[in-house]
Amino acid sequence: MRQEYTCSRLCDLTDVRTAEVLMTYGSDFYAGKAALTWNSFGDGEAYYVCADMEQSFYTDLYEKILARRGIRRILENVPACAEVSSRVSDDKEYIFVQNYSRGPVPVELPEDAVILTEDALMEDAFTEDALMEDALTDDALTKDALTEAIPADGAGDRVIRRQMRPLSTLVLVRSLSIA
Repeated sequence: MRQEYTCSRLCDLTDVRTAEVLMTYGSDFYAGKAALTWNSFGDGEAYYVCADMEQSFYTDLYEKILARRGIRRILENVPACAEVSSRVSDDKEYIFVQNYSRGPVPVELPEDAVILTEDALMEDAFTEDALMEDALTDDALTKDALTEAIPADGAGDRVIRRQMRPLSTLVLVRSLSIA
């Protein structure tokens, strides 16, 4: 995480008793007071964000928490207007991608996943060089229905880049490896 972030609108003054202070306010009346705290409870842990921070703070904090707890992302490069969740059974993971925008959005689908709701996808695919952005441009599309599976950001996982229809839900399923 960065050393400094900007906060506005809400800056809570917190009486810290058992929590560990992870960040403090840097200026004004609040200087030196807790801006982010952490506490453990049983097998879990709790973070308290004492202010209305800039978006990059939340992104950095969540990345740190995911890494600390060994939690993997369900999908990489998810547009801001989409939500991803999953449900896991003994041998399968069901992935739900919801596009809340009024326009199409790009998604990277794991090559090993089976698409259960093909109607949520548009026929156009993305070229290997197309960037995954919140807004699409016409020159980011190809004529092919599917692209070749391509590595995702140098990782070992391979993805297929597609675009989702506006206001749609995509459901995928993939088998889990049994160790």
